Amino acid sequence: MTHRKAAALLAGALLLCVLFVDRPVATYMQHTVYGTPLFDWALRIFPVLLGAGACMALLFVCFGGAALMGRPLRPWMSAVLAAAGAGMAALLLAELLKFGIGRSQVYPAYLSEGIFRVRPFRGGPGYGAFPSATAAVASAALLVLWEVWPRGRPAYGVVLLAIAAALIVTNSHWASDLLGGALLGGWVGRVALRSWRRTGTVSAGPSPPAGVATDPTR
Repeated sequence: MTHRKAAALLAGALLLCVLFVDRPVATYMQHTVYGTPLFDWALRIFPVLLGAGACMALLFVCFGGAALMGRPLRPWMSAVLAAAGAGMAALLLAELLKFGIGRSQVYPAYLSEGIFRVRPFRGGPGYGAFPSATAAVASAALLVLWEVWPRGRPAYGVVLLAIAAALIVTNSHWASDLLGGALLGGWVGRVALRSWRRTGTVSAGPSPPAGVATDPTR
């Protein structure tokens, strides 16, 4: 499949999701899941995500600073730096796209006022839904870890599914926001992998020390 065909298929999937999936899913979650134990469980994931994001930024600064100063990094440090760098880049791109697209959010715009539209380059509260920065960051970082440390793939998959479920159950994002974020993160992760492999700092080597990359909260 050519890149153009793949891009066309992905664009078509996003459009179909926007037209036929987003609003029914959001309405169902609001009427059926809101206020249930499942909803409360999903809310507990967000503090964990904030902590994981802070750890990622800290690792990026520490390991990136060491690399800039010419200090050699151990293979697992280099891989963590690649994953953290991919996550940070995905976050930046996602925020720029949010402003450029200006898509209305599920809550409060749609659930409270029935607003379902885009407002490009105007920003403002309630108009930063697409793409999901959370999905983009998680996809980018986990893709790097997926390729570098394959033994952790079951954990990476569980983490990604848990994040997607929490965002949908709590109506934090439209379903298409997650798809767009995952696609953006996957692209950024691939670029990060190619870049680091060209510099020789990332290779599929031994698994990291216990708790470094296989811990789903990292």
